[in-house]
Amino acid sequence: MSTLHIFPASNPALANKILFEFLDICISMKIKTYLVFGTLLGFYRDGTYLPGDSDIDIYIQCSKYLRNSLISTLRTKDFEIDTIPGASPSMNIHTLKETIFIDVWFNFRKSLLNFCTGDNFLTYYKRDILIPFPVKSYLVCAYDDWMSRIPKHATPFGK
Repeated sequence: MSTLHIFPASNPALANKILFEFLDICISMKIKTYLVFGTLLGFYRDGTYLPGDSDIDIYIQCSKYLRNSLISTLRTKDFEIDTIPGASPSMNIHTLKETIFIDVWFNFRKSLLNFCTGDNFLTYYKRDILIPFPVKSYLVCAYDDWMSRIPKHATPFGK
């Protein structure tokens, strides 16, 4: 996979284009998708991408078969696919299209997964996108002091 990429905040129009294309593919395949981690934090708290976030974070709920079908479909739509160095391919993959990374999560720590149920939406550019519920509790679980503007990383694997 090419490593040349830009932060979504540096070109939000391109990031939105790639995000919406990814979401449309998932919708067409009936795959439930949730905004998570830095993307959710930025959209919910600030209404846009976080300046220091290097990717778009999406959690998908689907069978392994459907996940593999998604990967095949993404490849036909010019998304490059790879695993994150040091991560298990059963946890997440990175997709890259037109210099925008999407980190696609299949699994992470149970205390965060418990929030990814139901149909709670955030409206972003006239699109309703699923988000964890209750969102503030999810953000506390992922970031502790999520209202702080001091850059932090979520802890997807344990806490």
